[in-house]
Amino acid sequence: MRYKDFWTDNMIQALTDMFPVESNISIARKLGVSESAVSVKGRELGLKKGVKRKTVENEESVRALIPYHSYTEISRLVGISRAAVRRIAKKLNLDIDASERVNIRRRVRNELIRKEKARVIWGLDQISNIKVVTNSRKISLRYRMRRIGYTCHRGGNTLYYHDRMERNIRLETMGRTLGLRFESVTSL
Repeated sequence: MRYKDFWTDNMIQALTDMFPVESNISIARKLGVSESAVSVKGRELGLKKGVKRKTVENEESVRALIPYHSYTEISRLVGISRAAVRRIAKKLNLDIDASERVNIRRRVRNELIRKEKARVIWGLDQISNIKVVTNSRKISLRYRMRRIGYTCHRGGNTLYYHDRMERNIRLETMGRTLGLRFESVTSL
């Protein structure tokens, strides 16, 4: 069968109806032709694919979120990549003004600091390189106690002492009020 005889009027009508809203694969299955035949015939007829609903939803979400969120936050909220957010913003001529950009950076940094403080309090390693001080009195006391012979793991709340060491009861009392614990190395 020759190519020109392949397409009937009914098939062409169905193709023009389905082409903007359905994928070429589903059209090919319904019409019983190959995907490339659908693509070639659609191009010959000058048919264009319509805007996908998901694309419109993503554009609306980005338009609503862009004044108050960073591209990274928007990508997490919408569920698309950061590059896609940037591309949509450029397409829609959306930009974050300078004063709002400062507010976003401040908010993101404060949130990161809050999370890092929580990690340090729970004894977990930090993710970022931001210097986080949870309790300056506790940290300085821990430093003083390490200098006189107590041992402590970085960020830990337990200080260890040796049996032969002269313990400082006054500093230990202050440490207990700040949430530090004291254990003998030999008890381990």
